[in-house]
Amino acid sequence: GPVAIELRKVGYASGTVSTDLETGDNTMPITLRASTVPQLATVRVIGNRSMNVRHREFEQRLANGGATASITQEDIAKRNPASTWQMLTRVPSLLLLDSAGGVFAKSSRMSTVLCWPRLAIDGMVIPGRPNLSNLPPPSEIFGIEVFAGPARTPLAMGGEGDERYCGLIAIWTK
Repeated sequence: GPVAIELRKVGYASGTVSTDLETGDNTMPITLRASTVPQLATVRVIGNRSMNVRHREFEQRLANGGATASITQEDIAKRNPASTWQMLTRVPSLLLLDSAGGVFAKSSRMSTVLCWPRLAIDGMVIPGRPNLSNLPPPSEIFGIEVFAGPARTPLAMGGEGDERYCGLIAIWTK
C-alpha cells in the first residue's frame, strides 16, 4: 500500500517521498540533495573611537579601578565646572585650600604633616607644590586620576622619598 518515507541525514536536505509498497522486497533508489547552508550577509565593523596612545593606560586603569578616583570627560560634562580644579572638590583623599590667589590640594591621609600631592600632566610630573588654578581648562581635559598614596600610583610617576606618600593627581589632556 501507499507509504510516506521521511528522510534526514546530516549535510543533506531533508524530504519526504511517497510510494506504493508491494508485498516482499521493495527496492527504491532515493537521491539526496546536499543541503544549502544559508550564508549571512557581510558584516562590517567600523570603530568610531580613535585611541590616543597616551590615553591607553588611563582607560585601562579606569576599567580596572586602578586609581583612588577617576574623572572622565563625561563627568566633567555633567558638572560643567568653570575651572578644572573644581572637579577635585569631591575626591575623598584630598582637601582643597584656597591660599594667596592659588588653589592647592592637601592629602587628607596625613593629619599632622602638610602633605601636598604631586601633579602630573600627560605623564610628566611637575616639580614643587602644584597650584591647581593653573591647570588646563575643563574643555581640554581627557581625564583625571587621583592616587591617594604610593600603592596604586603608576611606577613611571611614582616619585622618590617622602613625597610619594602624599599621592598624585594625574591630568590627561585631549
